[in-house]
Amino acid sequence: MGRFIGSLAKAAVGAVMFGTMFGCAASLQPKTLDTGKVLSKEIRVKAHDLSGKPISESAVRDALAAALIAGGRLPTSYGEQFKGSFSNTSTFLTHGVRSKATASGIKVEYLKGTKVTNTTAAPSFYESRIAATFPLTITKSDDGELYRAILGFPAQVAMTPPPFMPFENPAYFMSEEKVVPNLMSKYDALKEVAIAATAAVTGEVTVEAPPEAVRGNLERILGKFDKYADTGNAYNLDVQGHVQKLRVALYPYRTGCKMQYSVDIPYTVSETTSLTESDIQAVKRKVESVAKD
Repeated sequence: MGRFIGSLAKAAVGAVMFGTMFGCAASLQPKTLDTGKVLSKEIRVKAHDLSGKPISESAVRDALAAALIAGGRLPTSYGEQFKGSFSNTSTFLTHGVRSKATASGIKVEYLKGTKVTNTTAAPSFYESRIAATFPLTITKSDDGELYRAILGFPAQVAMTPPPFMPFENPAYFMSEEKVVPNLMSKYDALKEVAIAATAAVTGEVTVEAPPEAVRGNLERILGKFDKYADTGNAYNLDVQGHVQKLRVALYPYRTGCKMQYSVDIPYTVSETTSLTESDIQAVKRKVESVAKD
């Protein structure tokens, strides 16, 4: 009888050790946190770019989603780091934050864990997740010139532990008391949204000088766009402190030549634009002045 009881005791200890080693994920349950915050802020974005081309509402939503995680406390992106491989399986460590615009808001997820890839199957993820949705409504101003985005703060945050994975420690990577402050830092940092756009500036000017002289002016004053590459008639053009590629074509014309030119200028659209029509006219005057120098 004593031996039987001893065997039972050993079995019980073994079960506890097994549960500690392999079953600890089961003791960590998903939970929902109430943030206790009712907040809203308004972000305005122009509904058209400089050329008058409409900016879509989906572009505004996507830009807001990207801007929301770009500020505040780290991390500001989601990435993977290769850990190792065996046979046809590779393991990556995952960590960071990502966002996605939906019809009802912007979903933000903090993630940390492991991704396992296999050449014969889809990747498997073993990640701790902290997810929250920022409510979002977008309307247009009465004149149709502006989008009005009203961004709220999540009422709740979902915390999900990683699924069971042997020899891993399935703990939340962020303590409960840090979750809301981290989300608040992202929310507070969002002041405006900038949507990338490009202005295609073109023009033509008549110059009372031969093509060779105009090329000399461009190279002397502006400099070749890339002197180590065969870029043809391309030159440096400083626009708002950034060098852009000025492309030119020269044609003999009477006693001089005609120069056609073009330059693509990147800018951003928010409640205003980082480039104005006045700026574009100044670029044209600068190019034509150099050609006639």
